[in-house]
Parts: sequence; C-alpha cells; structure tokens
Amino acid sequence: MVAITVILAAVIAAFVLDIGDSGAPVQGAVDIDESAGEITVTDTTAIEDIRISSGNDGCDETFEGVSTGQVLELSSDCSEESINVIGINEGGDESIIGSGDIGDLD
Repeated sequence: MVAITVILAAVIAAFVLDIGDSGAPVQGAVDIDESAGEITVTDTTAIEDIRISSGNDGCDETFEGVSTGQVLELSSDCSEESINVIGINEGGDESIIGSGDIGDLD
C-alpha cells in the first residue's frame, strides 16, 4: 500500500512540476547559395518553421511548414546582408542552424 502511494505521488509530482519530455531540441540543416539568395532545406529532423534574420529591420522573413528539399528564396530586402537561418521547433524553441553573407539580389 505504501509503495502504491509513493508511485502515485511521483507521477502527480511529475505532472505538476512539468518534469519529463519537453519536446525535441531544434535540429535541422540548410545549404545557403549566397549569390542567388536561395536556401535549400537539407534536414528537418526537429524543425517546423524557418526564420531568416539579419538583425536589420529589412531582412526578416519566416517560412512556415518547411520540408526537406524545399528551396527558400530570399527577398531583395536581404540583399547584401549577413543573415542567420533560425530553425523553430513545434514548441517554439529557436536555434541558429546556418548563416551566410548574401550577395546583391537586385
């Protein structure tokens, strides 16, 4: 009877304290064609979306529901910018999965 109570208390504590699987870490890979301004998604193990950011107001793009093999074309706002490619998992966690210096896209 005591053993059942201890097990039950542990299970309840796990739910209350949100202990356990917190979701997959952000994992993914991309190839960046800097001269063409294209990003090819090569691995979507644990990413749902990709955000492109340069730290400047102009180049900030989000691509939702990405898949392996998909080619993402950057807008001219990212022309001649140093960018970060940020993978976003289903829990909303973000991690940089690539970076590059984009050429003139005009």
